[in-house]
Amino acid sequence: MVAQVINGLVLASIYVLFSLALTLAWGMLDILNLAHGSIAMFGAFTAFLVAQHTSLPLVAFIAISAVTGGVLAVLLDQIVFRAIRRRASSRGERELLTLIAGIGAGAIPLTYAQERTLSNPFGISSLQPTLYDIEGVKVSNFEITIVVLGVGLAVLMALWLRRSRWGRALRALAFDRETCALMGVNPNGLSGVTMFISGVLGGLSGILLMMYLSALDPDTGNDLLLKGFAIVILGGVGSIWGTLAAGFILAAGETVVVVTTNGTWTDAVAFAIVMIVIIIRPQGLLSQGKSVRA
Repeated sequence: MVAQVINGLVLASIYVLFSLALTLAWGMLDILNLAHGSIAMFGAFTAFLVAQHTSLPLVAFIAISAVTGGVLAVLLDQIVFRAIRRRASSRGERELLTLIAGIGAGAIPLTYAQERTLSNPFGISSLQPTLYDIEGVKVSNFEITIVVLGVGLAVLMALWLRRSRWGRALRALAFDRETCALMGVNPNGLSGVTMFISGVLGGLSGILLMMYLSALDPDTGNDLLLKGFAIVILGGVGSIWGTLAAGFILAAGETVVVVTTNGTWTDAVAFAIVMIVIIIRPQGLLSQGKSVRA
């Protein structure tokens, strides 16, 4: 039972990291980045490629994956999304073009990884967990790292958005981009920083998921994107605390199904939970209006 609780905490922490990146871009910049799953996968894949040529400690591989995710997200924002923001004639057109562009951009790293691996799972064999026996419960250093990063970064993100100058500017940008520009805030620069943070979180979730499962396949990002999208809707778009709560709810639902059944209904039951909450509270568990967030 304790082992299943630990598995649920680990899975929830990965979901939270991935979903934080989605809610940050979507809630603050109005960018629903459908390439985010591929970015997370490719961060882990880059670490895998580096591992083929050199032996590095765990921290180095985590940093490589995180930086790769951040760079990819910034490139996507500056090359694609920025052009869409500049040329779209209406908000509706901008959102539609952003969705289409995200799908197209996400196919590029996905196709590259599929070609290099022949669509087979990939992992870093040199990374092996160290087990600790705590009061009869076996916990690995991988599990500890994942939970600390997932929960810790969620709390830091919430405090950063609420109390820092950058966070206040970002919340104001979510409310009114044009007014922010008139008040001296550089919307493009702030968008770039936000997308970098989003990409870093995505890259982190990718490498941590690979540590947890031992290997990923190139299509893993698509499955993660679906879960992350559900968590953001469940928690409330733009709500960090809502994302944290929703990530744990979804992971808990999946863990219970795995323990009590053969696991076939895992996704169905998890998304049934999301649907029930949406019916009862369509705005999400802890959603706030843009004016309140700003």
